[in-house]
Amino acid sequence: MSEDFVRDIRLPKELSAELDMLLYQVKEEHNDLVIVVDGKEGLGKSRTGILMAAYCAQKLNSSFSIDNIHYSTEEYMRSCSKLGRYSVHILDEAGVILHRASSNTKGARRFTKFLQVCREGYNQVHILILPAYHILDGYVVNWRCKFVLHMYGESVEDDSVPTGKRLKRGAFKVYPSTNSLTEMWNLYQDRKVFIYPKQWYMHTRIPNCKVLSDAETAALYAKKDNWRNEFIEGDVKDGNVRAAAIMRKAFAFIVEKTDVIPNAKEVKKALGVTLSTAYEVIKHYNNTRSSVPSSEPSLSSSESSPTISDGEE
Repeated sequence: MSEDFVRDIRLPKELSAELDMLLYQVKEEHNDLVIVVDGKEGLGKSRTGILMAAYCAQKLNSSFSIDNIHYSTEEYMRSCSKLGRYSVHILDEAGVILHRASSNTKGARRFTKFLQVCREGYNQVHILILPAYHILDGYVVNWRCKFVLHMYGESVEDDSVPTGKRLKRGAFKVYPSTNSLTEMWNLYQDRKVFIYPKQWYMHTRIPNCKVLSDAETAALYAKKDNWRNEFIEGDVKDGNVRAAAIMRKAFAFIVEKTDVIPNAKEVKKALGVTLSTAYEVIKHYNNTRSSVPSSEPSLSSSESSPTISDGEE
């Protein structure tokens, strides 16, 4: 970070007071702190998470940089172990890794176990960023999360834009870890609807602060782009998490364009993935076609496929 750059770390008074109380428990009562930041894309979740993380690090007298921001559970856990007590960590795009449907994958299982054992030994702050808290594994929501900070957008009048209105970002509500939060989580598991509790105890807006320098911001974008590219290629080094849906679409595209059902080796060559991933793509593709009439072509299963462990959906 440039020596001339000074971080602007300002939080709303209500939020800073809440964090101060929880951070006291971290430092003086040998506890830790797990916070979930959720909301639709483009509403400032990552910026808010970074601002809160920098504030927590400042209060705990620990360092904070883009090295504390992670996109994989393996990298996250290594960093927690390396940086030790009172460090602050962000798991961005946590919904990809910790989605309840993926809770049996190797990476998700290891991360859940890590959260179970890290409280007293590390006394750290963990900030998870994702689209909706409802998709998290139940252990994180019901037992570890102190509160959910839900970001949302507000439509405001603006004559400078053609539509006359624009989306104003930064508004949020805070929901404490109560039975109401758990009930809404359970409702999603039953009916697949995203509903938030009626009761919230904080409703305000995040100020437009600059926590990272321009150089740090560029480096963070590069870090995220690298992770995204690896994920799309189906080779994320995070407990064998696979971009199965993306691979499935890509494979369907091949079938549609060539009108030929390729085998695993051809899929490997066409998509630039490993042979193991190619077999996994075939498996998922056949699963999606299982309900079509028998005249519909499906992939040949004559090839002996290797065992895919933990990476399966």
